[in-house]
Amino acid sequence: MKKQAAAAIILILAVYAAGCLGTVPEKSTVAPEQQPDSTTTGGPKSPQEIPTGRTQTVPQGEQAAEKRFPGIEWVRQVSYEGNVTIHMRVTVEQGNTSQEGKVSLLILEHVYLDFASWSASVNSTTVSLPDGAEVDTSRIIVNNVTYLMTPEGWIKVEDPLPAEVFWKTNIISLAKEGRVSRVELRNGTLVAVYDISPDLVKDLARAYFEVTPGAELIIRNIRLEIYFRNGAPVKGTLSFEVTSKAEVDSNTPLGKLSILQKGNWTQTVEITSINEKSPVKPPST
Repeated sequence: MKKQAAAAIILILAVYAAGCLGTVPEKSTVAPEQQPDSTTTGGPKSPQEIPTGRTQTVPQGEQAAEKRFPGIEWVRQVSYEGNVTIHMRVTVEQGNTSQEGKVSLLILEHVYLDFASWSASVNSTTVSLPDGAEVDTSRIIVNNVTYLMTPEGWIKVEDPLPAEVFWKTNIISLAKEGRVSRVELRNGTLVAVYDISPDLVKDLARAYFEVTPGAELIIRNIRLEIYFRNGAPVKGTLSFEVTSKAEVDSNTPLGKLSILQKGNWTQTVEITSINEKSPVKPPST
């Protein structure tokens, strides 16, 4: 049994790393999702509608942070340097025996996206820890079509899901779809804190944390913050926690394997330009 459970963990981690080092996995049929945390949804509010509840008092003589908040809906093009850290711990149980394994990913990326033309370019380096395996990836996205650079050249990805996930879950799109819960002033920098529904990051969580197709997925503690200086966004952070559960038939007398995965996503982006248009065209395939 120990060998079987250990093999299951190795397989899960190998599939996980292989899938995440490349492109987003294909869409799968999934079970209805639980919503463990109540999260308010809705579009971003105007500065006049932002709640006045604050964790920090604006110094006397300064204009209230809420009145200075410029919003993010006006952003049409954006370039940013980002890094994502993903941690995952997998436990496989069968009978009275359990085995555990863990893996981490570090993703460094340079992204340009254009909401006006629905085009984007993404260059990333993904490092799998602790083994140190490293993969460089280049993608061009035009509407819902993804082009992926391979050793043989550019290929067109037929599945529209990777593009859909990208347009839905990049930090700027999340801020546009989320609801501003409060605006704070931290050391002279305006920080907007957003309420984000689990539905908005569901596809991203499935791509990186779903142990098997159809696994139960629980998303908690979503936090999105956008930092503003001189009326423009300069930084963003996104974090959330994921629990994925599944039972897999082992086809042995020992019965089913129970798989539990707990992980977290931590992302930081440094915005390098706003509303500076760059040409992005579909490559030749």
